[in-house]
Amino acid sequence: MKILYKKKFPTGKRTVYFLSVPIFTYSQKKMVNKFDFIGKARQLGVRIGEDCQFTDMPNFGSEPIFIEIGNHVLLSFGICFVTHDSSTYACHSFFNDPKKVHNKLGKIKVGNDVFIGCNTTILPGCTIGNKCVVGACSLVTKDIPDGEVWAGNPAHFITTTEKLAKKKEQNSQTEFQQKLFQEQAAFKQQLLEKELKKSQ
Repeated sequence: MKILYKKKFPTGKRTVYFLSVPIFTYSQKKMVNKFDFIGKARQLGVRIGEDCQFTDMPNFGSEPIFIEIGNHVLLSFGICFVTHDSSTYACHSFFNDPKKVHNKLGKIKVGNDVFIGCNTTILPGCTIGNKCVVGACSLVTKDIPDGEVWAGNPAHFITTTEKLAKKKEQNSQTEFQQKLFQEQAAFKQQLLEKELKKSQ
């Protein structure tokens, strides 16, 4: 089968820098599908489990290898993973030793069965547990325990995932909503067929 959306990415080695200091180097392979967001993320060094979906390419910052994503995770658009905090750049004159680096660097971990809403930012050192929902436009500043729904700026506890599931089940899809989903799927299929014709 012919591969669609061919695009060349640099091959060879990629070096990760922190404050202009090289931290480590890892291999980077060539990628060919510009819509293969998960494949591209893995090539950057992000550890990703199985059965995940990305609506678009998240912003993994300058240290993608510090990010781990579990199984069955859905990321909406505009997600930003921030693995370091350089705000102390503006505060160096207040330190006893201005030349000393005081920046924060931390890993980010997302568990299994997680949904993260659009335009959410996750700060360094945060862990999102299993079976969690993070609402749209949230700022995650601390760990989220398993089975909880958080949202807001900063993100805070809203309810449990189990209670949300029961509420969603009670308000099941109407016939109108089902029709919208069918129209959306048909539209995406038409776009794919057009791209296929162009590539042949």
